[in-house]
Amino acid sequence: LSPVCLGSLRRAASINAEYMGTLKYPEFWKEFGQSVKLGCIEDNKNRKKLIQLLRFKSTRSPENPISLKSYVDNMPDKQKNIYYMSAGSLKEAEESPFMERVREKGFEVLYFIDNLDEYLNIADYEDYPFQSVTKEGLDLGEGKAAAEWLEEKEEEFKQLTEWMKNLYGEKVQKISLSNRLENSPMIIPTSKNGQSARMERIMSGQAFGKGGAKATKVLELNFRHPVIKSMKQRVDELEEDEEDHELEDYANMLYDVALVNSGFIMEPEDTEAMTKRLQKLVRIGMKVPLDAEIEPMPEFEEDEEEEEEDEDDDEDDEDDDEEELEDDDDEEVEESAEKSEL
Repeated sequence: LSPVCLGSLRRAASINAEYMGTLKYPEFWKEFGQSVKLGCIEDNKNRKKLIQLLRFKSTRSPENPISLKSYVDNMPDKQKNIYYMSAGSLKEAEESPFMERVREKGFEVLYFIDNLDEYLNIADYEDYPFQSVTKEGLDLGEGKAAAEWLEEKEEEFKQLTEWMKNLYGEKVQKISLSNRLENSPMIIPTSKNGQSARMERIMSGQAFGKGGAKATKVLELNFRHPVIKSMKQRVDELEEDEEDHELEDYANMLYDVALVNSGFIMEPEDTEAMTKRLQKLVRIGMKVPLDAEIEPMPEFEEDEEEEEEDEDDDEDDEDDDEEELEDDDDEEVEESAEKSEL
């Protein structure tokens, strides 16, 4: 873009109601927003100017995309970060468990629902750092007292987190307590400086993307949730080296649900294992013995009557053919007789 074009766009973008000739900026963004984002990614020289032109949907404005300036102007005084949520669609972003407490605290969240949004890599805007609500280290501005309280809870739940880490193994890098959840028992953010679950999905969908770098998973527990509290109690009551296979199944089911809710793609082997666990839990819930076998299909004899009918049909066809031949012969005899009389 030439400096003149950039200047015109910035002036039009600064007041959305004004015209760019006969075109409003929101209409321009709808048609050429992708090009502006590509410019931010590829044109380092004009990157700062192009960032001013960016528009994103948000919790405050889910229908009409807003500018970063509009976001900052509406931030409450206590808010120190620009929050954003990466997802595959607006619906997915709105319903994500990652949004539970940040929405409850009244913070606006930008929706990064376009594939190009993952490549923008905007670190800050007007000295406000960008922070993903899907990555570890989420800062909700709750102060030192809240941080100290969380540290105490970490020690209280240490036995449970260690038990879970042994169960999940290399599936997760670490397990910690969460300050971002309200209604969900657990969630799986990614490491702060690594790629997101959304980026992992984008990369796996590209040519030769299979087998690429995976996002580093960090499991977070909602230690205030009754399910997690009950699980902690059962783990605390276990003797050394004692196993509780039912509890392990419950923990694995919670992990499977958290994996999907966090935006990850479940691997085929994980899907198979989840299916078996779910069927097992359904059997337990319905008091069906785990060793109860599936009723076998009965073996049926072949239907002989159909074969006899087929044979009868063949005989009938042969009789019809013979009758047709006899009729043809009679017609030939009659024709010969007529010719003889003539």
